[in-house]
Amino acid sequence: MYQTPLKDIWVQVNSYIVKQDQLEKYIETLSDADFMGRWAAEPNENYQLFNKEYYWSDGYRFFQNAYYCGEQWVNISNRYGKYSEVLEKVLVPSFQYLSERPEDKFEDGSISWYKPCEEIFNTLQLVYGNEDATLYDRNGNIVCFDSKELLHDNIGFFMDANVFKDFLIKKGYAVFWTILAEKKILQGALSANKVSYSMPHISGVFYYDSDESLVHKLSQFDS
Repeated sequence: MYQTPLKDIWVQVNSYIVKQDQLEKYIETLSDADFMGRWAAEPNENYQLFNKEYYWSDGYRFFQNAYYCGEQWVNISNRYGKYSEVLEKVLVPSFQYLSERPEDKFEDGSISWYKPCEEIFNTLQLVYGNEDATLYDRNGNIVCFDSKELLHDNIGFFMDANVFKDFLIKKGYAVFWTILAEKKILQGALSANKVSYSMPHISGVFYYDSDESLVHKLSQFDS
C-alpha cells in the first residue's frame, strides 16, 4: 500500500460558545495554542438513547451530568486542564448521536450524526421533522442539520447563520472556532525507498470582530 508517496491533508474545525465579555480573553489565550493531540473539548457522544429521545425524555436527563460527560458547559481543556484556571467554561454547540442499531443509519452506512446542544434546541424552540438529523423551527423552516443526511457528505454540522446570530445576541454570547490542519505524506511502512518528510501542522482560531469581519490567528508547528 502507498508504493508511491501520496500527499494528504487532514482538517478539523470545532466551534465554542462563550459569554460575550469572555471572547477577547479566549482569543488572547488561545491564539498561539497548539491543538495537536485534540485536547480541546469536542462534542460528546452517546449511544444509549434512541435518536428522538433527546432533549425531553427521562433517559436523556439521566445522562446530563459530569459522570457521563453530559454537561453542556465544560472546560476548554478537557484532558490536561492547562487553561481551566484562567478561562471560564465554554458551551459546545453540538454533540454526536451514535447508534448501534442496523436500521438506524443513513444510506452510506453512517451510524452517527450531530445534533444541536440542549440550550440551542430549547431557546430556538426547535422541533423534529420526518428526517433523522434535521431540525425545524415552529414555522417549518430548516434551522440545522448534519451534512450526512441532506448533503450526503460527511463535512459537519450546519445551522442557519442568521438564526444562530440571533441566538447569540439574545443570550449575550459570542462564538469562535478552532482549526487544526495537518499536511501528511502517506507511504508504505516497509517501503525500501521510504523517506522522512517534514509534516507541519497549522493550529489557530477564527472569530468575528466588532465590525463583524471574520478574523483568524494561525500558527504553524513542526510535527
